[in-house]
Amino acid sequence: MQSLLWHLNNSIKSNENCPICNDSKVETLIKMPIGYPIRQNHTLLYYDYAAVDIESILKFRFVLDRTAGFFLSVPWNFCPKCKNASLGVTFSDENLKRYFSNYFVRLAKSNERRKNVKEKHAMYIDTFLKEKSNILEVGSAEGYAANYLARKGHTVWVNEASYQFHNILIRENHLHFVDNISTLKKNFFDCIYLHHVFEHISRPLEYLKNLFNLLKPRGFLFIQVPDLSLQLGLYPLSLRWSIYSRFNPHILNLEIGKIITYSAFRSYYWLDALNNDHISAYTPEGLTHLLRIIGFEIKLVCQTTKDRLKFNSKRFAWPVDIENGNTPNGLTVIAKR
Repeated sequence: MQSLLWHLNNSIKSNENCPICNDSKVETLIKMPIGYPIRQNHTLLYYDYAAVDIESILKFRFVLDRTAGFFLSVPWNFCPKCKNASLGVTFSDENLKRYFSNYFVRLAKSNERRKNVKEKHAMYIDTFLKEKSNILEVGSAEGYAANYLARKGHTVWVNEASYQFHNILIRENHLHFVDNISTLKKNFFDCIYLHHVFEHISRPLEYLKNLFNLLKPRGFLFIQVPDLSLQLGLYPLSLRWSIYSRFNPHILNLEIGKIITYSAFRSYYWLDALNNDHISAYTPEGLTHLLRIIGFEIKLVCQTTKDRLKFNSKRFAWPVDIENGNTPNGLTVIAKR
């Protein structure tokens, strides 16, 4: 099966400029086996859709996602300038759009426990808002958070790339579905919110600039992403015991301490920063650096360390930050235009 990685996997250079900040040269961080640590259908992101019959590959997706890591790995790079990590493979916008629209499928099912977790984010956001605010949620999934905010009297626009959720969102009469946020009115929103979406965005500086322009003066931007600084020290420990490392011994050849500091004792054993469908991975210093470049004023930075977590398996789908609803080893940044 022909993949974009067949020809790129062993020839990618790590001395290109950072695709996140467009500045400093990057350093090699780690090579991650495809499909590790979360085995969803992220493998499909790496296929050249014009060169292969992707529909026939879908029949073998289950097997592919569990075997690709034995012979394919993808490099991640780190930028000393902006303190963020980036995927060492560059995809066209068309490739990314086609993947997230047509082939990305979230394996976790929609249920009451997931709804309870997502509403935690919405409850937190609501504490910052005035009555009847205009809100944009990017990456709404089935709309649990958006529905909560709409019930609170706010007017909510939702944007979602995956067709898996389009029909659900369009049927919600009290939500305004928008396919392309570039068509929205400038200086209009009191709040824009992204929960574990920004790590999927290519050209993040350009994207942040668009969000800045959509906000009213003094409007809020809420971003929640996986926290690379909390997770990075866990990857070599996890990979050391992974069967993938037996087939890819090079993946453990990294010196984390020279690149970024981390506090393993504050971390929950949760790995999602360097997932195979992510384009970037952010640190607290790195994300706030990007926001300041655009012109945002940073109001709050919060790391979801293990002491902030609460888990009730009957109520929540995963351990959740008891204050802001973030995932384990997550990063919450609130900025104001």
